[in-house]
Amino acid sequence: MRKRPTAAGHKNRPTGRTGARRPGSSQAPEEPTSGKKSGKKSGKKFSYTTSLILPLIAIVTAFFTSPAYDMWKDFKLGREPALTADVQAIPGPENGSFGWYFPRGLTPQQMRPLYAQYMTEDPVETLQNAGAIRVGETEMLRGNASRYRVNLVGHRREKVRILDMRAHILERKPAPSGGALLYGRPQGGADADKVTINLDGPDQRAYSEKGSDGTRQAFFDGKSRYAEEGEPIPFEIVGSTDQCWCLWELVVDVAYENKEETVTIRSDGTANGPPFQTVNWRFGEGRYDDEYEISPANGEWVSCTEAHRGNPDAVRRARDLWVCY
Repeated sequence: MRKRPTAAGHKNRPTGRTGARRPGSSQAPEEPTSGKKSGKKSGKKFSYTTSLILPLIAIVTAFFTSPAYDMWKDFKLGREPALTADVQAIPGPENGSFGWYFPRGLTPQQMRPLYAQYMTEDPVETLQNAGAIRVGETEMLRGNASRYRVNLVGHRREKVRILDMRAHILERKPAPSGGALLYGRPQGGADADKVTINLDGPDQRAYSEKGSDGTRQAFFDGKSRYAEEGEPIPFEIVGSTDQCWCLWELVVDVAYENKEETVTIRSDGTANGPPFQTVNWRFGEGRYDDEYEISPANGEWVSCTEAHRGNPDAVRRARDLWVCY
């Protein structure tokens, strides 16, 4: 009788071709892989990418460190002035009075709603929207003045040396009259001016003040100021006049490398924008149809015109609030 083979007897029997799919089976046949071949492909890719990038980096680095790059940058910067400027009007000095002029006038009836808006919204924007012109300040030793903060920035690869600074008068208009004036008195404090320009005299260079007697010397005499690219140098510039409504621009002489250049700056920081304005205005001289003073006690606007005319209510109000004297 023949014996049936046991499970152990099947141990070494062939099971068919490797990877053959059994009937009804969804298993895909296994494909032999070669790690060696895949590594060769990725290595070729890396080598190809490196061979492109490294020369490109070398070319870019060589350009940015070469004289050709310096020449290109000089050409690009040379199309614009050697200095750029940022200009802001300063509302008023701590020790100086300030004024706003309304050419179309400002009656007491118009003043009340404007005052209410002035107290609750942005004061400068409120006055400008009402048609007022900021006529500047009245300061000790300077008469009527306007003050601006000017930040100068070098616009060359090398440092730009500032040689001198002066005003160029574009127009002298008569001092304003008629209309209305809003006036604020000095509040005390230290003077922080750096540079002053007398717009009335023959010498309109920038001067600095020295000592309590007001002795002056030209600001850039014996001084060196250098403007670097991206590094602002701040100046507080005050133009003063007792004669006119002056429209002017700032002229700055500079030098860099072996070149000299003159840069013109106006109130918006450009060479062709609105000019600086400095106005000869006087409070209490009867120039204006209406005059108002801002009380240092509570900020109220008081009609000095009515007080000077003897209106009892206006006289009492002016006395109580220390104005119109």
